[in-house]
Amino acid sequence: SVPVLSKALPVALPEISVVFPCLNEVETLASCVADAQQLFALLGVVGEIVVADNGSSDGSPQLARNLGCRVVDVAQRGYGAALMGGFDSCRGRILVMADCDMTYCLRDALPLVELVRQGQADMGIGLRLGGGYIEPGAMPLLHRYLGTPVLTGVLNLLHRSAYRDINSGLRVLSRDAYQRLPLHATGMAFASEMLVQAARHRLRVVEQPITYRLSGRSRPAHLKTWPDGWAHLMCMTKLAFAAPVSVVDEAADSATNHVADNVADQSVCVIPSASQTDDECLSKTS
Repeated sequence: SVPVLSKALPVALPEISVVFPCLNEVETLASCVADAQQLFALLGVVGEIVVADNGSSDGSPQLARNLGCRVVDVAQRGYGAALMGGFDSCRGRILVMADCDMTYCLRDALPLVELVRQGQADMGIGLRLGGGYIEPGAMPLLHRYLGTPVLTGVLNLLHRSAYRDINSGLRVLSRDAYQRLPLHATGMAFASEMLVQAARHRLRVVEQPITYRLSGRSRPAHLKTWPDGWAHLMCMTKLAFAAPVSVVDEAADSATNHVADNVADQSVCVIPSASQTDDECLSKTS
């Protein structure tokens, strides 16, 4: 017998995947999801929202499903573990990561997304420091004036890079770029490891000033200042003594390999901030 073919139209694969690492974010999840949906609408693309749940006990996973998100359960605790679990399940060609606490406005990522979509960059980073604006009280003074500047300086010194804010949680990268990076850090050091590997693998990185907003949640952040800072230092130091990465110079369309650590310093391009006012971002829920 001849099989009956379904008349249903094929479902378009998403072009962009937004990943939110989640551990008890029920207070802010809905606003973050709406922010991602606005990003898709502005770009005019099909997108998906992936909530990488790290063992929430406050109903975050069910809320995410009710909001139309795809929930990925990540058993291993940690910022890096959650993001890798989310990225590995994404179907989009472009990956966007942001914290699930309303500190980032995804509208800020528009120019970065466009550059990655057009193949002009492999990765984009939203700058809180080094040109961005931080709302009063949004970042602890210890992190703003000591922690992040010191860690950024050490990473740049060890890996001959030129980043301005290595702890920014708003990033855009192509799926191809993500798959090129050997990432293993399961904790907060994942943020540093990603940028170290981007430098070692000669990714084209752009940075753009953004606004870093007050968190919309009532509980403290998961970040542990001193243990996590030490983990960042250990990660970037260990990789400084790792074997050089052999890469193919695709720009020259050549089959000749060269050693990445023996070429010129990594170039990181900073682009102007997008023109927007604060009321263009979603207002926070009280």
